[in-house]
Amino acid sequence: MLKQLLSDLQLTKLIVEDLQAKIPSSHYLLVKKLSGDWSKDLSLIYGVLGKSEDVKTKYVSLKGFPGNVAIIYVDSMVSSEELEREVLRSLQTFSTEVADHIVEDLRRYLSVKDTEVVLRGKEISQAVLSGMALIVLEGHSQAIVCDVQGPEQRAVSIPKREATLFGASEGFTDGIDQNLSIIRKRYLDPNLMVRFIQVGRRSKTRVAVLWTKDLAQQELPIRVIKQLKSIDIDIIIGPGRLEEMLVGPRNRIFSMTRTTERPDAVVSGLAMGTVALLVDGSSHVIIIPTTFWSNFQSAEDYEHTPTVTFMLRSIRFIGWFLVLIASSLYISVSGYNPDIIPVDFVTTVIGTRTGVPFPAVLEIILLELVMEILLEAIFRMPERMSTAITIVGALIVGQAIVQARFVSGLTIIFVAASAVGIGVLTAYHNALGWRAFRWLIIGLSAIFGIYGMFAGLYLLFIYLNSLETYGVPYLSPVSPPTVGLANDIQVRRPWWKEIRRPSIFKAKQKISGRQSDWQEYTHKQPFPNREEEE
Repeated sequence: MLKQLLSDLQLTKLIVEDLQAKIPSSHYLLVKKLSGDWSKDLSLIYGVLGKSEDVKTKYVSLKGFPGNVAIIYVDSMVSSEELEREVLRSLQTFSTEVADHIVEDLRRYLSVKDTEVVLRGKEISQAVLSGMALIVLEGHSQAIVCDVQGPEQRAVSIPKREATLFGASEGFTDGIDQNLSIIRKRYLDPNLMVRFIQVGRRSKTRVAVLWTKDLAQQELPIRVIKQLKSIDIDIIIGPGRLEEMLVGPRNRIFSMTRTTERPDAVVSGLAMGTVALLVDGSSHVIIIPTTFWSNFQSAEDYEHTPTVTFMLRSIRFIGWFLVLIASSLYISVSGYNPDIIPVDFVTTVIGTRTGVPFPAVLEIILLELVMEILLEAIFRMPERMSTAITIVGALIVGQAIVQARFVSGLTIIFVAASAVGIGVLTAYHNALGWRAFRWLIIGLSAIFGIYGMFAGLYLLFIYLNSLETYGVPYLSPVSPPTVGLANDIQVRRPWWKEIRRPSIFKAKQKISGRQSDWQEYTHKQPFPNREEEE
């Protein structure tokens, strides 16, 4: 009886904590109206917009109006030229004698094509975070929003390294302000926080730190900002140097952050409680923390059914496994442990190696080196030339090598499987690490056979299990195991069952949605009614 009571109390505490986290301090401000009191109205506006560094305020004066006037906008989403030309100049030339109708008179006087009068915090939040400028007048319970969105937008293009068949085809640019504007348009959450920091003694590169105030752990953005401020280096050109300075010297093989050029991936990470880093001059965004399983997850997965998503992620996992063991398995079977495979297969292997002057180990090493050179050439060459190199390397050179009996045809099959497996990984920067680590497994297999291959895999598991990034174990939630929580690793639940955020990032709000909190515990219908806020 006592255990049941304690269990009920713990459950009630969890529900209350979730519900309290789901009602941030700005939530009640959304339905609140402007009062005309200057200090209260500014507190209301800054409360619904959040204390973000890209939210700017300019104070101006009007002829014939004794009170204060403020223009509030998101710097990365408005055109500074249009704001100066259409709004500030109009305010400088505007004058009125009837103070009671000044809001409507001013709205009509502005030369901006799209203006509107707003009253509530929700209207203010949606307008300003969509790229409009807000004009607030002291002593009036109405404000004006005007469309001054920046015209500088990059043409829609497919991200080069993360192309998908479904979903958005828009990628980041090299400008930090444009990238921030792209994120803002996709993520109209007033709890999105932005902090700008200059990194590099000489380059003074701007870095933007983004996180969701009511989701990310309080310590996570503070720790990231402290590390950025402590970086002492001459120049920061791209995210690679920044990532190495943040992660530290412990990891030398694999990337401990996720780098992406897709806005939808960044927005998904922010909604789960992670931190995003934008570097000026780079089209890639760093997401921290991350886990091992991000190597097999793509933004396209969430456009498919759960069954198709499971199949795609399984294929990626098999491809990753082939990268590690394909060549090592051939060395072990053909040179050391032929007794572990059927006799017919052994006969086939021996037949394909007839007339080959090199041992299996040397075959694999030579072909792997040739394949690494081809892959590097394909990535570095212009697109048209890389296609020609692919044809020459894969068809002409490969066929000539087999006909000359330098290597066997079966060796080429195993090496090709290892090379193709790299392409299925969604995180290319980590694919380089797997390509480097497989050489260790090849070396162990060349010395100890099948036992060396398994020893290499065991060392890999131990090494990955020892890694963590900002308090999140790299293999979480498998090691350490987390039972009973949806973590979106290999299997994706249907959307109407995804009521819990991934536990690995320790988000403040453990349960997503507004009414799904009680559904989790009372087992109500899977499709709750979601009424619009008034």
